Amino acid sequence: MGNLREVVADGDADVYTARRVATDWTGSFDYRKLKEEEIEEYSNIEVTEDLHEGGIHAQKAWAYWFQYLAREQWKTSLSGEILSFCNTIANPRILSLGCGYGGIELEIASSLKKPYEIIAVDLNCSIFNRAREEAATKGFNIRFLSVDLNFVGIRENAFDLVFAHASLHHLLNLEHVFRQIYSGLRENGRLIVQDIIGKTQVLFWKENVDFAIDLVRNMPRQYKPDSLDEQGIIPPYVEPSIQKGMEGIRQEEIESQINKYFAPIKMFKYGSFIRLICTHPELGKRICPSKEADREYLETLFRLDLQQIEENKLRPTEMLAVFEKRASIDVNKIRAEGHAGLRGLLLMAKRLLSIGVGNQPT
Repeated sequence: MGNLREVVADGDADVYTARRVATDWTGSFDYRKLKEEEIEEYSNIEVTEDLHEGGIHAQKAWAYWFQYLAREQWKTSLSGEILSFCNTIANPRILSLGCGYGGIELEIASSLKKPYEIIAVDLNCSIFNRAREEAATKGFNIRFLSVDLNFVGIRENAFDLVFAHASLHHLLNLEHVFRQIYSGLRENGRLIVQDIIGKTQVLFWKENVDFAIDLVRNMPRQYKPDSLDEQGIIPPYVEPSIQKGMEGIRQEEIESQINKYFAPIKMFKYGSFIRLICTHPELGKRICPSKEADREYLETLFRLDLQQIEENKLRPTEMLAVFEKRASIDVNKIRAEGHAGLRGLLLMAKRLLSIGVGNQPT
């Protein structure tokens, strides 16, 4: 028997916050504090009119990056994969894990063939209220529920498709989550993930940051902000210190953990450095894809980003992937490997976190 942790139940019969999970790694951290920090941060982020994350993530250069990937590299997208699969199924049931502000779910619902059902869950119930209201107004069949994904329970064989967009890198109990998804998906179901897989806590490895710094140093003058010292446009790499919230807490392990339960059908890896340019509060605003010269320069940077990954010079920090269930899994082996792999995480927690370390799961 694993370490069982009591939490407040929420959700419904299909998806809920379980009162107990077999292996719980949240006890190794001050989990209440991490949750409070997480909720506070995402409750105070600027949101766009179409209910996506705003601020630097709404800059045109960053949006154009994903348009370029979908058009020139992938020939698909997150929503494209969801729709192409679900629109071939009668009455598809879809689960969104970590829906955030709900913009993606609204977009998908607007293009799905009826009837369908979407259940969208997130820890922070306050951030999807606008999406819930819009779904009701437009007659979309979406239920928004407050669920702690670290303790998520999913009814067996409940869904045709589960997707997670930028949410898994906030989770500690990855083994539990993927076991629940595996159980909750129907036999020919799909798991679609678009998420961060970069260096735990800090996203970029030192060599990625150094590459971006050198690139900016040689960037055309018109794209550099006059107000900043050229040497400090992109700050140098700094080792992580104290974990705040749950951002990136186990993100390096996401792909390996998924692969224990699921086999990839499609996988695209990207983002060796381009985020540092396109979401930079100054650089990202100065390179405008609506201007031909800027667009051509951006596309040169995009190709360079992907080239570094293809040639194994820099590691990717993000992925879009479609998975199917493996025919069989060895749960005991997966748990044993998870315990071994997380010894390093606990050592990191003891070394880096000022909040202390609790008992290990058994």
